[in-house]
Amino acid sequence: MQYICICNVLIYNGSLYSAVSIDLPYDSLISCASTSRAILNDALPLVTTLHIEKASHLRIGIVSKQFRDVRSISIYNLFIKEGKNATLDEDIATQSVHFLFRFSNLERVTFLGKEGNDLCSLNSVPSLLFTQKQKESIYSMLDAFSGAFDYRHIPHNLQVIGLRCPRKYEDCTICKRICNKFPVHRIGDVSLCLHHATSKELIKARKGGMNYLQSETRFMQLLGGNLDDSRYYYSIIVYNAGVRDEINSIIESSKAVDFTKLNSEDVGKAIKKQYPNNVTVYLSESAFDYLETIGLPVSIDYLDPKATRAENLKHIVKHIMEETDLLQISLNRMDHLLARQGPDPLIQRVVESGVLPKLVELLQRDDDYNLQKKASDILTNVALGTSKQVEEIVRLGAIPSLVHLLGSPDSKIPESAAWALGNIASDGFDHRDLVLHAGAMQPLLKLLVDYPTIDLKSVRTYTWVLSTLCGGMYLKTHPDYKLASQSLSILSELVHHRDDQVVADACLALSCLSHRYSRALGGFWGRFRTSVAGIQDMIDIGVIPKLTLLLKRNTGRPVVRKSAVQVFANMTHGGSMEQIKHLVDQGCIAPLLDLLLGKDTENVINVLKTLYNVS
Repeated sequence: MQYICICNVLIYNGSLYSAVSIDLPYDSLISCASTSRAILNDALPLVTTLHIEKASHLRIGIVSKQFRDVRSISIYNLFIKEGKNATLDEDIATQSVHFLFRFSNLERVTFLGKEGNDLCSLNSVPSLLFTQKQKESIYSMLDAFSGAFDYRHIPHNLQVIGLRCPRKYEDCTICKRICNKFPVHRIGDVSLCLHHATSKELIKARKGGMNYLQSETRFMQLLGGNLDDSRYYYSIIVYNAGVRDEINSIIESSKAVDFTKLNSEDVGKAIKKQYPNNVTVYLSESAFDYLETIGLPVSIDYLDPKATRAENLKHIVKHIMEETDLLQISLNRMDHLLARQGPDPLIQRVVESGVLPKLVELLQRDDDYNLQKKASDILTNVALGTSKQVEEIVRLGAIPSLVHLLGSPDSKIPESAAWALGNIASDGFDHRDLVLHAGAMQPLLKLLVDYPTIDLKSVRTYTWVLSTLCGGMYLKTHPDYKLASQSLSILSELVHHRDDQVVADACLALSCLSHRYSRALGGFWGRFRTSVAGIQDMIDIGVIPKLTLLLKRNTGRPVVRKSAVQVFANMTHGGSMEQIKHLVDQGCIAPLLDLLLGKDTENVINVLKTLYNVS
């Protein structure tokens, strides 16, 4: 992805947005240095979407001709509604139509205002909230639009959204004149003041009126209607009642549309025609079902990736298995489905589809980081399933590939791989040990070496995985102490991290490493020696004073104090007399006694256990 930032101009060309967008003040462009202008001359033709925040942004000046590829413009803050008052920005109302003349390829303009913190259109604002002067500004704006259409200053296929006459349903000569000029297929979009019956008569009297509205051209336009905000990298089409009624009307009243000659490619082209080329368009599940119901051939490629239909998953798997041109999109779809639906029953459908071997194979594609990342994300979600489902991932050899990805040069991949390994390891001690013996500890520790400089989300993830590899909250069997204890040094630093979740997981890891799980005679001495060795290692690296500090009310936070108490409970339960004496010498008794006054019953019990072990 690229970022170009010059004089408050931000052009973002990446995967999060469907089109390049620009937010300015435009005024600052005039003062750009010649070098900056040269860069802008290369960059601005890439812009397909503009977001205009205020009237001063409507003055482009010398750079206007560079915006030749703009397809969509959103103009915000046309008005502000606060309670029983509405304020119109008359500068926006008077300047916006002339501003639009500059864009010969414009396909869509949306006008928005604010109601509190929410965006809304004029349709939601009662006319009586505007002053007469403000109403006249809206009339002038609509009249300017109709004139622009009439004299072809703006394209006749322009879709205008968010405007209406403030005298709706009144008999108004101004609006009749406007209606006479607006293209017939735009009268409904702009919501003028005429009654429905009058509008129909008006349309019928216009040249090509009802014939046009019942034509195949109009029918094809409707297939791409009702689009969501296209600033994002894909848009979802949801047909509202009005669009469905008009489609049904065309079907019932016109013989111009021959469905037998249409194929899914025709339908797809009609849908995408309403959008900029770099916007991926999908039909909502309801819109997809509707087109199928009326007999239109529509490819499942246009189904919303978040739809939960079984055939959607089957289609997604096909593209992944065959590595078609839709491979990346299909991986995104599967990830969305799993993230939305959760573990059951979708994970089992994914397992049964036979796609897991291909996903494990994609983990090894060092030539394509995007494929590796998305395959890792999907396997992370699958690893949230049952032990049997996790076993399938392990059986296919995913663990070594995921461990390899912990060292990926792409910054997004290690965290995803760590999540997947953490989910696998937390399924049971056998899977945890497989992850440990596959060499996960060292690259994980390397990722945490610079923990103060990396983002908090990643530190949380890596620390949680460490705690899982050191034993985990629900695992009842020791890990290989030689491997797990490599984390002691970094854990002794993480217990003083600013984030409670990081500290709690670090304390959990230390607690696991110091825990003696059983006093049963059969395994007592071996386990006792392991526990004593673990506690001695903690003493040697100097972590005890830090843990003691976490116990104190004036320094430790409740969740952190609770985690620290658990560590002391385990250490006093499994330590030697000399080690327990060392803990006491470090001053742990006073803060432990202080915590007996707390309201957390579980914590008080652990404090009592610790004091009992010391005594």
